[in-house]
Amino acid sequence: QTFLAGTQLVGNVTFHANSSFANSTIGGTASFESGVSTDISSGTNVQGTVLVKGGATARFNNGSAMNGGVVDLTASNSLAILKAGSNVSGGTVKVSTGGTATVESGVVGTASEVNLSGASTVDGAGTLATAKLVWSGGTVQVGTLRTAGGMVGGGITEYLASRLENTGTLDWVNGNADIDATGGQFVNQAPGVFRINSARSLFNGALTNLGVIRKTSLDTSYLSRPLNGGTPTFSNQGIVDVQNGTLEIDAGGTSNGTFTTAASALLIFNPSTLSPATLQGGSLSGNASFA
Repeated sequence: QTFLAGTQLVGNVTFHANSSFANSTIGGTASFESGVSTDISSGTNVQGTVLVKGGATARFNNGSAMNGGVVDLTASNSLAILKAGSNVSGGTVKVSTGGTATVESGVVGTASEVNLSGASTVDGAGTLATAKLVWSGGTVQVGTLRTAGGMVGGGITEYLASRLENTGTLDWVNGNADIDATGGQFVNQAPGVFRINSARSLFNGALTNLGVIRKTSLDTSYLSRPLNGGTPTFSNQGIVDVQNGTLEIDAGGTSNGTFTTAASALLIFNPSTLSPATLQGGSLSGNASFA
């Protein structure tokens, strides 16, 4: 086992055995090979890249920090754990190809970017906030994931099994990518804009809009569709703005917000008989259909 204390790591270094960092700086690229277990502990600051390969584990322990660095999980069974007392206040968390980032209870991390693709997972009971979410595959089941905008879609199905909050402009882009929110909640907070540019479906879960949901593509998009016996809910307390194409809302719930539809667009309400839609106050203008 390798112990590094008071060390400044510069350049590219590969670790083939278990290692531990204390009061050190990782300024280059530290690559941890399969089977390696690494503790990044008190006083250590990650400013470069921590590359966790398949079968390796990196633990960010109490007193560690990441300020502008990168945690890169690029292979199956690669694992990074943000433990209580660790400080993530910038940088990028990148998870792909079967990697997992775990945010433990009590952790409130803030990353510049969270990038999820392939069969990736971000989990744990903590909170991870980011200025930009790039989500083209994988599962979000961390306590809460907060984003100030970014992109969803374009890859494989995204799975939302916990709480996702958006406060910026989050684009749902076209591609072979649905969103399966079984067991999850998506809250579009004011002044957030969830911009739909996709001819795909958001299945199940609870969708709450306090900001703006804007449909811009010319095709048909589906929100809150039931899947495998699920009972999704939809609540609009903000604005649903259908500028182009057709937006179909397939779940019940109570809404008192605003629904607007351009002359060439269409809004369809098609709720399940098990969960009726209730428009209580608010306003509805433009072309709409109730199925």
